[in-house]
Amino acid sequence: MTAYKNADVAGKKLLLKFEGAGQFFQKLSSPITTTNVWEELTFDFSSDGVNNLNNQIVFMFDFGNEGDGGP
Repeated sequence: MTAYKNADVAGKKLLLKFEGAGQFFQKLSSPITTTNVWEELTFDFSSDGVNNLNNQIVFMFDFGNEGDGGP
């Protein structure tokens, strides 16, 4: 996955989660290292079983930390 970050987010992570009728599964990206450029983030699901019941993809930025409500 490639993502563009235009804010000072270096060191934070992006959570990728699959949800739906089956049991959810999720992975955190490696820490984001750049800002104001495209960066390739890797989520390795190769050790997870295939689940064809989940049909929703959820992205959570800086998961586990409360934001400031800003744009």
